[in-house]
Amino acid sequence: FGGAGPCRMEPPNDNIYISDLPAEINDEAIRETFGAYGDIKSCKALPGKLPGQKGAALVRFGTVDEASWMVQNLNGNIPQGLATPVVVRFAKQQGKGKGPGAGPPGAG
Repeated sequence: FGGAGPCRMEPPNDNIYISDLPAEINDEAIRETFGAYGDIKSCKALPGKLPGQKGAALVRFGTVDEASWMVQNLNGNIPQGLATPVVVRFAKQQGKGKGPGAGPPGAG
């Protein structure tokens, strides 16, 4: 019951994916535009590769709360400094506790 169809959302985390950005987007523009909404720890701009293709970005915030606020409040809205609405969702988690980042095997 309920829900908006089969659209599966990733669990809240500090990393978000923003799409429908200008094709020429870069890391500096990401920091300028979205830094006003929270403490950006890292970001990666993904400019459009083909003519007419929109850009996207991966942005990691200082806290899950900041990232959650972005998803809840900016998804489908126009951020300050941009002219068109953006899509904001939680990025896919990698590893989920195992794999890269868990420490090299046999270290020590």
